[in-house]
Amino acid sequence: ADLGIIKGDLLGFGMMAVTFALTGMSSIYAGRFTERHGLMGAMLWARGIVVALLVLFPLSPWFWLAALIYMLRLTFSGASLGARQAQVVSLVRDERRGLAASVNAASFQVPQSIGPGIAGPMIAAGMFVTPFYVAAVLQAIYVIGYGRVFRRYERAAETSRN
Repeated sequence: ADLGIIKGDLLGFGMMAVTFALTGMSSIYAGRFTERHGLMGAMLWARGIVVALLVLFPLSPWFWLAALIYMLRLTFSGASLGARQAQVVSLVRDERRGLAASVNAASFQVPQSIGPGIAGPMIAAGMFVTPFYVAAVLQAIYVIGYGRVFRRYERAAETSRN
């Protein structure tokens, strides 16, 4: 029976499944990477790679390469979430950890919800590459700012443990 599903839909479903599997595996690997390089190191490396992949994405001349870059970008983005969550909740008292985790999640979800409303009109106006570069610049600013703000807390925690 014809289910009305075209090959492209099946390809998209398969790509999503592979991306989710890679993100899960990268989260597990990120735990090991964090043990070796610290919370900040793991988060900053992963987010830096995400920014680089975001810059490369619109330059891709082929769909398969754009899909691969997108999959890798989501994989590294997901890998950084655990380190970031651990960093944030380690800085607050036990009774505030739920709130800290919620604010942490919102700091990712709110920009993701606003982005399409800004990028959509840009793309409709023919600025196909601009939204990616604007997002890359904003994410780079975030990574640098996060590193500067939270690096001192990681150093203070390390000195208090020693």
